[in-house]
Amino acid sequence: MIVLNVLYTAKEGMREAFVDQLESRGILAKIRGEEGNLCYDYFMARDNKNQILLLEQWENQDVLDAHLKAPHMDELREIKDQYVESSKLQKFTAE
Repeated sequence: MIVLNVLYTAKEGMREAFVDQLESRGILAKIRGEEGNLCYDYFMARDNKNQILLLEQWENQDVLDAHLKAPHMDELREIKDQYVESSKLQKFTAE
């Protein structure tokens, strides 16, 4: 299993709008429906109004690679460019 923790810093006041766009455009549903996806959830920090943690879990590297190439990921990247200032990725492998 591959686990990704992605820490986003949204542009000022854009945190909820970012996640709302992903949900309203159906991107979250598409990602969660991808083969090999075990978890894809956003968590909002209580003490930082611009911070979001994305927790992803994938069955293996092959399904993660396919996810990154999916057409809806291009749309996600465009939305991210509009709403997100920076991101940090941590990757873990678990059995």
